[in-house]
Amino acid sequence: MHILASTSSSLDDLAEPLDLRQPVADVLVASFSPSDLSGMAAAWGDGNPNLGLTQLADLRHPFSVDMWIDKTARRAKVILVRILGGHDRWSYGVGELSRVSRENGILLAFLPGECSQRDERLEAASTVAPETLSALLAFLRQGGPDNLRHAASFLKALACGGALP
Repeated sequence: MHILASTSSSLDDLAEPLDLRQPVADVLVASFSPSDLSGMAAAWGDGNPNLGLTQLADLRHPFSVDMWIDKTARRAKVILVRILGGHDRWSYGVGELSRVSRENGILLAFLPGECSQRDERLEAASTVAPETLSALLAFLRQGGPDNLRHAASFLKALACGGALP
């Protein structure tokens, strides 16, 4: 008789920890979607506040998440995280980033990537007002260069503590 060895691991479990060595930024935008990141970079332009972009696929290992939060995220003023797949896709990161943001007064917005779904756990983990989440979500769901410019202006206003556009 042969006994088959089995495990319940996924490819993400096999990820090696990475230190992204990302510089500190006033505003951080993180997503699993490269088009979210490239679109925000194009909409942001130059100047202050400065912007940091993070590919969430690089933060699959819990140690990678911890290093990124410690070295980069905890020094941001505003963080926007869009998670394709919802809370469960990046649950460790959601929990840790929410905790650190609450401890350090960081404005944190978690948004789902799906067009028709609401993720109440992401909303609860966010530190911004529900109206702020709704506005940012509307800009990203509508898409296109104009809406990304509006989202960028909104994030800049949050970081500078001024009136929202």
